[in-house]
Order: sequence, then structure tokens, then C-alpha cells
Amino acid sequence: MPARLSLCLVLVALASRSATAGSVDLAPAYDKAGFVARLLINEVSFPGDPCYRSEEDSMRCMLEILWVLDNRIRHIPPGYTQERVANTRTRDIIDIITAPGQVEGFYRDSDGRFTASSRVFARVDYLVQIANEGPPGRFARLLNHAQALARDYFASRPAGEDKFASLRRVGRDPVTGRAFAWMTSDMPYRPGGDFISIPRQLGGAQGGNHFYTLRRGEP
Repeated sequence: MPARLSLCLVLVALASRSATAGSVDLAPAYDKAGFVARLLINEVSFPGDPCYRSEEDSMRCMLEILWVLDNRIRHIPPGYTQERVANTRTRDIIDIITAPGQVEGFYRDSDGRFTASSRVFARVDYLVQIANEGPPGRFARLLNHAQALARDYFASRPAGEDKFASLRRVGRDPVTGRAFAWMTSDMPYRPGGDFISIPRQLGGAQGGNHFYTLRRGEP
């Protein structure tokens, strides 16, 4: 067995074992709902992070990230193709997450199995450890919320309103509505192209991330 794969399997096992103890109940990382939960956990700010604001802010960000993924499957706007927006053609959220160049640290291995980098598993393990050190608190609530959102998604799609669904204009730019990308707020680069940054005053900045809609074009 290659060393890299062996390491990944060990990390998955550790993540699966630690995530079922104490206050936190995460599905195993090899389960689709567990995989999506780990993405939501990894992508948002937790207490202690420089961009952390509040539980509500991070929970809202988790939901909006889930909507971005779902929008890339079910709400591609006129004038665009799924390949152009998501770099893949699929009806599976796991394919959306693991498409090349889309979500850093999440991918399919050489055998086609969805997995994540050791950095992702290590961060989730660390957050679970903190959550389980005392009575249930902010960390446990955020972690369990991510898992609940992921489970709800596979049962009936995102459990909550898409905040950006009715957005039609950003400044002078006509836009499609809905968000189709997010990026960590402190990253030095942006998606560019037809992606339009949603202003902070419209909720575009939350959970340590910034969200992007698309410029409205002709069908």
C-alpha cells in the first residue's frame, strides 16, 4: 500500500473514531454526509479564528456554502453551462466538491474515492477534541450543526432559505441571483471572470468567507 494512501486511511480512521465521542456526532469521513460535514466545518471560522464573529454567522455561512454547491447542480443560469461554472458535469454534490481546482483540500484519490488532505482531517480532529473537552458549547454546536445540515441535504436538499436567491443587481451590474462561489476572505485573489462579489452590506461576507454571484447574460 502506498505511504500516502496508508496515511490517508489512518487519518480517516482517526477522524471517524474521534468524531463519535462526547458532545459531537459526526458521520465517518467515508460517508457522503460525513464528507460534506467536514467540508462545511473546514471552510468556516470557529472561535479563535481571526475572522470569527459569532455562532450565527458561521452557521449561516455553512448553509450558504451548501447552497453554492447545490446551485452548481440545480440552478445554472441561462447563458451558462455547468462545466463553465463548476468545472464538471454532474448531479452529484460529491463530484461538485471534488472537481479539479474547485475546493482546496477535497478531491478523489487514484481509485476514485472521495477524500481530503491531511490538513483537513487534522483541523476537524482538533475542533472535535476541543468540543469534547468540557460541557457542550460553541464548538460542539457548530460541529453538530454542520453534520445536521449535511444529513438534511441528502434527505431533502438544503434546510434553509438561500439568502441570495432573489439578488438581481450588484451596483450597476445585473446579476443572476444566488451564489455560485465562495472564497476565504483573506485570500489575495478572487474568482474573476463573470463572478461578481456580493457586497458585505448584502450579506456577502460571513463566516470568514466572501460569496460571489454571476453576471446576468443573454441566454
